[in-house]
Amino acid sequence: MRVKKLGTICAMAVFCLSLTSVVASAEESDEKGQESLYGTLIQEGVDGSDEADNNQEVDVYSGAESGSSQAADESVQEEEQENEGQQETEQTPGMVSEIILSQDSLQISVLETEYTVTATVNADAEDKSLTWVSDNPEIVSVKSSDAEGAVLTAHGTGTAVVRVSANDGSDVTAELTVTVSDLLTGLWENPDGQDTGTYYYVNGIRQNITDVMKINGTWYNLVNGKVKENTVAQNDNGWWYIDSEGKVDFSYSGLAGNHNGWWYCENGKVQFNKNSVVSGTVDGAYGWWHVVGGKVTFDNTVARNGSGWWYIRNGKVDFEADTVAQNSNGWWAIRDGKVDFSYTGFKENHNGWWYCEKGKVQFNKNSVIKGTVDGANNWWHVVGGKVTFDNTVARNSNGWWYIRKGKVDFSYTGVAQNSNGWWRIVKGKVDFNCNSIEQNHNGWWYIRNGKVDFSYTGVAKNRNGWWRVEKGKVNFSYNGVATNSNGAWYIRNGKVDFSYNGKVTWNGRAYTVTNGKINSYSNYSMFRKAQGISSNTNWLILVDTKANKVAIYSGSKGNWTEKKYWSCTTGAAGTPTVKGYFTVQSKGPSFGSGYTCWYYTQFYGNYLFHSILYNPGSKTSVQDGRLGINASHGCVRLSLTNAKWIYDNIPRGTKVYVY
Repeated sequence: MRVKKLGTICAMAVFCLSLTSVVASAEESDEKGQESLYGTLIQEGVDGSDEADNNQEVDVYSGAESGSSQAADESVQEEEQENEGQQETEQTPGMVSEIILSQDSLQISVLETEYTVTATVNADAEDKSLTWVSDNPEIVSVKSSDAEGAVLTAHGTGTAVVRVSANDGSDVTAELTVTVSDLLTGLWENPDGQDTGTYYYVNGIRQNITDVMKINGTWYNLVNGKVKENTVAQNDNGWWYIDSEGKVDFSYSGLAGNHNGWWYCENGKVQFNKNSVVSGTVDGAYGWWHVVGGKVTFDNTVARNGSGWWYIRNGKVDFEADTVAQNSNGWWAIRDGKVDFSYTGFKENHNGWWYCEKGKVQFNKNSVIKGTVDGANNWWHVVGGKVTFDNTVARNSNGWWYIRKGKVDFSYTGVAQNSNGWWRIVKGKVDFNCNSIEQNHNGWWYIRNGKVDFSYTGVAKNRNGWWRVEKGKVNFSYNGVATNSNGAWYIRNGKVDFSYNGKVTWNGRAYTVTNGKINSYSNYSMFRKAQGISSNTNWLILVDTKANKVAIYSGSKGNWTEKKYWSCTTGAAGTPTVKGYFTVQSKGPSFGSGYTCWYYTQFYGNYLFHSILYNPGSKTSVQDGRLGINASHGCVRLSLTNAKWIYDNIPRGTKVYVY
C-alpha cells in the first residue's frame, strides 16, 4: 500500500481557488443563483470533499451549459494532476516519501501467537526508522519493531488498526488492519507458517500440553501442544504406541521405540509384565528380541519363550550360534541359537570346552570323561566342568589315569605326577598293585602300592635286580653296604652285586660277603626286629632281656644300621626290667647311696641305663661288675664306657624297645 503526503491535497485546493476567481470574472452576466452554486462546488473542492477527491462529476448546469461545465472540470483535473506530479518532483531529498507494507490486512485465528509484518521505505531515505502503534492493543499489540518490520501478537477477538509512521518528520504513514476472528479449536497446522506441524488449540490459544489425550474421539500424542508421531508415549492409563499420524494405534501389536528404548505392545499398549522372546523389528532389524518388563534388553543371555530357551546376543536371538552361553540359572549348550536339552557331551565357547548333561554345564564334575573335543574322540580330564588340557594323573570311576594335554594317554607307561604324588602308570592307568622300582624321564623310583615312596631309603627290588634307594629314588652312584629288612647288601653303582664274594669294612667292622650279602651280624634277630621300628630321632636302642644284650642302631625305619652291640645286666627274676616301647628322657652324671652308678639315662620312670655299681664316688673300685646276667633291680647295667657313650650320644626322644 502506497500513501502520498498531505501536501498534495493542499496544492489541489489552492489551484481550485484560483480557477474560481477566473470563472467569476468571465461570467459576471450570469445569474446570481448560478454563481452561488458554482462557488459552492469550488468550495467543496477546496474542502477536499470525497466527491472532488474521487473525481465524481457534478451536473451544475443543464442543457448546453453542462458541456462548458464539463470542460472546466476536465481543466481543473489536468491542473491537479500536473501540480501533483510537480509536488512529487519537488519532494525533499533524503526524506521518507513512501512506506510499503508486506500486507495491508491480516486475518488471525490463533491467540497469543506472534505474526511478523515487514515494511520498506524509499531507498534514498536517510532515516528509515518507523513507529508502529496499535489503536486497540487489547486485541492486537506490537511486541517489537525495527526499520524492517514488527512482531504483532493477537490477544482477543475484534479488529485493530496498526499505524506505521516515519520518524523523520515527513508525516508519511501506512496502515494495517488486523481482524481476529473464527478462533481455532482442535488440531490445526500452525497458521503463521513459521513451524511445520499440527498443534492443539482451544479458542484460538495453543495448548502447552504433553499427554496422550482424546480429541474429537481420537487419542493423540501431544508434546508441548504439538502432535508427535512414531513413538511410545505416556498418559495416566499407561504407555501407548503412536503411529505416523500421532495417534494411538489400538490395532498394533509388536515392538515400538521411543527415546527410552524399544517396547513390546499389545493392542497399542506397552505390556510391562511381558518377559519373553518376541519377534519384531528394532532399529530396522527384524528378528526375535529379548523382552524383560516389556522392554528390549539388548543383553547377552539365555532367555525363554513358549518355543524354548534361546541364546540372546545384543538383545537378539543368534540363530547361527553353536556355543555355551550363560544366564542366571547356569551355562547352557546352544545349537542353532537354542538350548539343546537333549545334549550330553562336550561343548565349546570362547572360554574353552565344557562338559554338559541334558544341555547344562556340570560345574561340579571332576572326572575323566569320554567325548569329542576339537574333533578328537577320547577320554578327557574335566575339572569343575571344564576340560583342563593339563598333564597330571586324574580319576574317574574306572581308576586313575595319566593325562597328557588334557586327555588320557593310553600309550604311556612310566611314573607320572599329580598333586598327591608320583604314580606308576601302565598303559595310561595307575597300577596300584605295583611294588617295584620303575622309571620315568627323571630316573628310577621305588614304588609301593603304585605310588613312589619318598620316605624309603634302603634296598628294593624290581625285575632287573636289587637297588640302592635313597628317599624313594635309585642312587646309581652309590658304592658300599646298604640294608633292608632282609639284611645288609654289597652295592656297586647303585645295584646289589650278587656276584661279589669277599670281605668289606662297614661301620669300622669287618664283614664277610657271600653272593652280595653281608653275612656277619652281632645279632641278626635283633637287626630284623629293628627294621620294623620307627623312632623320633635317627637312633634306636633295643634291649634283649633274655640274652642280656643291647644293640644301638642309626638310620630310619627299614634302614637301621647297627652301631653298637654290648652285653648288659637286666632285672632279676624278682625285679624284672619293664618291657615295651619307651623313649629316652632325662639324664644325669651319677646316683646311689652306699654305691655309685655313673652316667644314667632314663627311659621309663625309675628304669635307667647306667654303669655297673662302683664303691661310693669311685670309677675304679667296682662293687658289682657282673654283666650278661639277670641281676639288677630293673635297670639296664652297662660298662662305664658304654653307659657314658649313651649319655653322650643318644638324644632325648630316641625309641627304646625292651623285650
